[in-house]
Amino acid sequence: ILNVALSLAFVRMGYGFSGIAMGTSYAFLANGVFRLWHMNRNLRRDQAGAITLGDIAPSFLRAAAATGVATVVAFLAFQAVDGFSALPQFFSRVFVFAVPAAFGIISFGAAATLLHSPQMEDIWARAQRLLPSAHNKPFDASRVNVYCAPPLQLLQLAKHHADIVRNANLNTRIRSLLGRSDWRQRNIGVKLVGLLGISTLSSEVVRILTDRTPSSRLRRLMGSPYEEPGFVRREAAKTLSALKKHDEAIESALLEGLRDPYYEVRAASAHALGEIAELLSPEARRGAYRRLVDLSDGKNFEVAAAAIRTLPCLALDRSILGVLESFHYHVNWKIRLAVVDAYSQLEKRDIIDDVAHLRIRLDDILITSEGFEPSFPLKRKLNQAVERLSQVADKTSPPTNDDNDSGEDSQEEGA
Repeated sequence: ILNVALSLAFVRMGYGFSGIAMGTSYAFLANGVFRLWHMNRNLRRDQAGAITLGDIAPSFLRAAAATGVATVVAFLAFQAVDGFSALPQFFSRVFVFAVPAAFGIISFGAAATLLHSPQMEDIWARAQRLLPSAHNKPFDASRVNVYCAPPLQLLQLAKHHADIVRNANLNTRIRSLLGRSDWRQRNIGVKLVGLLGISTLSSEVVRILTDRTPSSRLRRLMGSPYEEPGFVRREAAKTLSALKKHDEAIESALLEGLRDPYYEVRAASAHALGEIAELLSPEARRGAYRRLVDLSDGKNFEVAAAAIRTLPCLALDRSILGVLESFHYHVNWKIRLAVVDAYSQLEKRDIIDDVAHLRIRLDDILITSEGFEPSFPLKRKLNQAVERLSQVADKTSPPTNDDNDSGEDSQEEGA
C-alpha cells in the first residue's frame, strides 16, 4: 500500500516513470526500518542485547558506498545510451533501461564484494548453493596430485582423505599457506592444520589468532579493526581446539581470544579452553573461569551459551551451581539448553555427586522454547539428563528389603 501510494504521488508530482522507482525505493527503505525496529524490540524483550548504532554502522556504510558507486556508474551508462533509437521503439526503451540497470547491478555487486559486505557474501553463498555442487559428488582422490593440487582442492582432499594428505608430509607447504598475504589461503592453511592434526604448526596458528595489526583507516571505518579477518581468527581458535595441545603460548592466545571483538572468536576460544581445561595452569584456569562467568551474562547469546557449556570443564567446586541457577528462567531457551548441557557435564565430572539434588535442579529449568527440529531440543536434553540420572541412581542405590526377600524366596525355591 505504501509503495503504491508513494509511486502515485511521485508520478503526479511530474517524475514520470522515475517516480515509480522512487516510490518503490522509499517503500522498501521504510519496510527495512520497520523490520529493524521490530527485531530490536523483540531482542530487548528477550534480553538478548538490543541492536546499537555500532552494530549496523559498518554494514550501512558498506552498503551506502556500494550504492553510491552503482549510482554513478548507472548514471554514466545512461548518459551513454540516452537517445538510442536504432531498434524499434519498444526495444529501444528496453535497451535504454536495461544497460544502465545492468551496469549498476554489476558495479554494486563488485563494490560490495571488495568492501567485504556481509550481505553480499551471503548473497554469493546462496547463489553458489543453487549451482551444481562438487561437494555433493563422490570425491575421487585418484585424480588429485596431492603435491600439485591448488589449496582449495587440497583442503577438499584433506576433508575426505586426511590420511593421504597426512602421509604426503606437506607441512612445509601448509606453513607457507599460513604466511600468505591472501587471507583466503591463510584460512585454508589454518583449516588444514586442524584437519591433519599438525601440532608442530600450532605456533603459526597462535600468531594468526593473536595478530592485532591495525587495519587501514577505511577498513576500521567499515568495522574491521584488524588486518586479520575475524573469521580467520575464528578458524584459528577452532584449530587449536582440534589439536588439543597445550603450551603457554596457546594458553595465552585462547585467553586473549575471549576478549576478541568478533563474537565467533570468543565462542570458539571458550570451546577450545574447555578442550584443554585439565592442562591449564591454576592461574590461567582461574582467569578463564572468571572471564567465562562474565561472558555467560553477556549480550551475545551464542557467546553466552558457549561460555556456559565450558564453565563445567573449568570448575573445581560447587560454586558454579549459583551461576547456572541464575539462568534457569532465562528468556532465551538456547541459554537454558546450554545450562542443561552444563549440569550433565558436572555430573560426569563428579562435581555433583548428589543425583537427587541435580534432578531437582533440572526439574526447576523452564522448558518452554521455540526450538523445533521437529522435536523440542531443550525438552529432549532434559529428558536425556533425567534418564541418565535415573540409571545412575539405580546403580548406586542399596538393595531394599523387598529385593532381599525376593532373593531369599528364589533360594528356597531352588533348594
